Amino acid sequence: MKAQIKVRPTLIIEVEEDKQVNLFKALASIQEVFGEKECGKCGNKDLQFCVRQVEKSKFLELKCRNCHAKLAISPHDSDAGTLYPNRQGKDEAGEKFWLPDNGWMRWDREQKKLV
Repeated sequence: MKAQIKVRPTLIIEVEEDKQVNLFKALASIQEVFGEKECGKCGNKDLQFCVRQVEKSKFLELKCRNCHAKLAISPHDSDAGTLYPNRQGKDEAGEKFWLPDNGWMRWDREQKKLV
């Protein structure tokens, strides 16, 4: 069973799975990661896929070409090879909380932190 999903005007992804449930899971995962349409900070629609490497760590991100905000993309802990947009942070006590602007963050030079 094959399906094509147009997640952006210039990006069409084709998926092939043996069962409907697997096809549904694949399409949901694709929409969650690749279907982001605009920056959560400024609303700009010109987004870029980025891979940064710092020492031995690689960081997957969507980057706004207007305000330079980034949305972190993280791998699931399973071996499925799927990704998800990281929209949660952790406080000093290790408690999870939802990030502002739907997870889109930008470095603030004055505050010297991501906001």
